[in-house]
Amino acid sequence: MKLQVSLRVSFWLLLAPALHAQGIVEWNAAAGDPPHVSVPAWTFEQFYPTICSDTTASIAAGVMTIDSTGVCTTDSHLYVQRFDVFTVAPPSVYFLEARCRVLLSNAPIPGPGTVRLQIGSGVRCPWIAEIGDGFVSLTSLAGEWGRVTMDTSSALHTYRLEGELATDLSRLYVDGQLVLSGGPTGSVCDFGPNPRQRCIFGHLYPTADGVSEWEFVRHNLGTGETVYCMGAHTLNSVGQVAALATTGSRVITANDLTLRASGLPGGSFGYFLNSLEHTAPTPLAIGQGVLCLGGGIGRLNRPGEILSATPAGMVDLAIDLNDLPSPQGAVAVLPGDTWHFQLWYRDQNPTVTSNTSSALRIVFE
Repeated sequence: MKLQVSLRVSFWLLLAPALHAQGIVEWNAAAGDPPHVSVPAWTFEQFYPTICSDTTASIAAGVMTIDSTGVCTTDSHLYVQRFDVFTVAPPSVYFLEARCRVLLSNAPIPGPGTVRLQIGSGVRCPWIAEIGDGFVSLTSLAGEWGRVTMDTSSALHTYRLEGELATDLSRLYVDGQLVLSGGPTGSVCDFGPNPRQRCIFGHLYPTADGVSEWEFVRHNLGTGETVYCMGAHTLNSVGQVAALATTGSRVITANDLTLRASGLPGGSFGYFLNSLEHTAPTPLAIGQGVLCLGGGIGRLNRPGEILSATPAGMVDLAIDLNDLPSPQGAVAVLPGDTWHFQLWYRDQNPTVTSNTSSALRIVFE
């Protein structure tokens, strides 16, 4: 089964943008890369670190294999997408869907599974699906809500975890069939004001080592924009990584999108870059920044597009979606296009140099 990667962004935005439509963040192993590489919104985290880290993830034949059966059984391997601020009205039902199987689990039965799908906050999380060797269960941090016995190892199955915002009830589907439902009624989960929402998949329990295979994962906690490429930068002369966000709309017919960068040295000048592709952070040949755009890169440095930061360290640029630069000339954005943006700017840190902002991926409608 091959799905096309479709990214409809996270809530990593550091500035408050206009409300955008709800979207879907999707990763699939057929792309050949772990999700933190192929989809920048997914980040890798190693929990419960020990003196050695024996958990690995590799891609072969369109499937990612997570293996945590080494001697360091207190390590855990997760892929996480966190949402620091809600910028859209949440959907009435959240979902996290994955196609995977458990090849080996050393977890005790009954007990935690090898694989966990989780939607919720780091403190109060009501919606958890656990997939062990021969069973699936529906749990929360407060306890288990139900368990069924099934074959989880001989074939890839699609598991869909749903959480109902109004009631905190949850449902677990396997290959489209409802197998478990449950949970309390009431305010178990504090969505909205809680600043640390997250969507995770992978191994979680430090004592539940095993092997699992993953083909795709997707969820609907995203909007249509993803801030990525935040961790590889050299801090600029004001001690920050310049951050990208937007105001306006991703709807092409509205043509009112504005790119905004903050955290810049006051008075520094620069311009935005754009591309249909992204790449792993690559140091600039000259300067202190990293480039996170790939393929043919356009430069928004035409008359009126070279910007000077305000004393507060901010620049804005209203872009014309019918006239984005590219190496082949100006192009128009089409519905469904995914574009990537980054700001290049001058700095004095401590001598004259340059740097770049975080990158922003936008799916247009």
